[in-house]
Amino acid sequence: MPTKSADPGGGGDRAVAPLEDGTRVLLRPAGHDDGPAILDGFARCSADTRYFRFLSGGYQLTDERLHALTEADHRDHAVWLALDLDAPGAPVAALARFVRSTTVPHVAEVAFIVADAYQGRGLGRLLLDALRVSAAVDGVTTFVAQVLAENEPMKALLFHRGAHAVGRSGPELRIQLALDAPALPPVPPHLGWALRAEAEAATRPA
Repeated sequence: MPTKSADPGGGGDRAVAPLEDGTRVLLRPAGHDDGPAILDGFARCSADTRYFRFLSGGYQLTDERLHALTEADHRDHAVWLALDLDAPGAPVAALARFVRSTTVPHVAEVAFIVADAYQGRGLGRLLLDALRVSAAVDGVTTFVAQVLAENEPMKALLFHRGAHAVGRSGPELRIQLALDAPALPPVPPHLGWALRAEAEAATRPA
């Protein structure tokens, strides 16, 4: 896929949206050159944040894991970044991804990680919108997520949009969200157009 670069000047036709406090974030697919930015964003995540995402506060991004994020094909594995356009250098504030099931192609597992300074500001909703648009481009109709039962923000994000728990394994709930759920609000048209353009571009050969 083409290499992307942040646009600290404002975004133009790109997928720029405000957080609840007005901070502008740029949503875009991860690209080949994003390794250092992803590592920097990951370093902004506390041990508690890493635990909620990975079940380990000491989780580290190995070279292999980082390569998987920066070389995603954005069809079976979509990776979106949120960059803070109002901070110097437009750092990565969050990352969201889905991985398509190898046995049920219309289902994909989703996961999010949001740096501590950006939690509780509406970023999860924007990331979910980005993943939904990629899903529509790639033929995914259902999201599933493995979520710690104590992860109230993530449960609220999904349950308030029509998701429901379909099982439990130890401390984790398995949550399912049909992307045609009546409770799922539409992606705002101006944002949806920009997200779709980014999603379609990301699936084209470099």
